[in-house]
Amino acid sequence: MHSILVAILAFSFISSAPAETAHPAEEQARPIERQLSPDEMTDIRAGHGRAMSLAAEINGYPGPDLVLGLSDALGLDDEQKREVEEIAAEMQTEAGELRARLAQQEAALDRAFADQTITPEGLSAAILEINRTQAQIRTAYLRHHIATAAVLDPAQRARYAELRGYSSPARQARL
Repeated sequence: MHSILVAILAFSFISSAPAETAHPAEEQARPIERQLSPDEMTDIRAGHGRAMSLAAEINGYPGPDLVLGLSDALGLDDEQKREVEEIAAEMQTEAGELRARLAQQEAALDRAFADQTITPEGLSAAILEINRTQAQIRTAYLRHHIATAAVLDPAQRARYAELRGYSSPARQARL
């Protein structure tokens, strides 16, 4: 009986094994995309701050694009809307230039590995530049969140937090 159970268990493991996957080299055939997650690439290409500005977002410093999307619900007046539109345009321009630089830096790093010309010193320099650009992108987003919050009155900031689901009593007390 014991040998029958062992055989059944062994067969179930074999039959539930995943199908053969592609060779790792085939899975990584795309140059820059293989270095970044799909979400990171989407963010870079589309210009979304996502996690880069989460600390601001959940603590009462809303992003300009989201504020514009909620302008009616927030009761923005024409002047506020114009100011937030300017902030959003500035943010997209600044971050767009930085994202383009980041994409070029990632592509250069990829080429250095693909061409097998990478050195430890070159790697360190490339990573430092990539990290510097990522920090500049994050700074741009966060700075524009601060500017957007300054345009809103406390009631609008509280309403924004409520609409976005950030309206815990502790958070509201800080707004």
